[in-house]
Amino acid sequence: MESELITMTNQEIRIDKYLWAVRIYKTRTLAAEACLRGQVTINNMPVKPSHHVMVDEVIMIRKPPVVHTYRVLRVLHNRLSAEKVKEYIVEITPDEEFYKLDIARLQKNAIRDRGTGGNAAGLINYTEVYNCLMRPLRFV
Repeated sequence: MESELITMTNQEIRIDKYLWAVRIYKTRTLAAEACLRGQVTINNMPVKPSHHVMVDEVIMIRKPPVVHTYRVLRVLHNRLSAEKVKEYIVEITPDEEFYKLDIARLQKNAIRDRGTGGNAAGLINYTEVYNCLMRPLRFV
């Protein structure tokens, strides 16, 4: 029933509840933990889970290696089905961010020839990944 879904146009909602309601995080606890770790920003400012979201705010969520960017279209208080989410939030993430994800996926499946080096600290060096993409790779 449509009356069960509470939507508000000029009101606010906590960021952790909103991220859960639009299915960015599976649980509200995960959304709150991401806020506490500084992975969620609104208008380039880190937010606490109790921060209130309003219409037309830009939410940035850091899920390495990608920083997802969303614009709030409408505020809601109930969790939605996946089909209805696009009425409340739109993803405006630049294509360059998804390119980082593609590079990380390619790096994960690449096998280096013995002795060609690697990153001992386990950190991703994107210059090295780019150079790795330029030479022939074998995939498993």
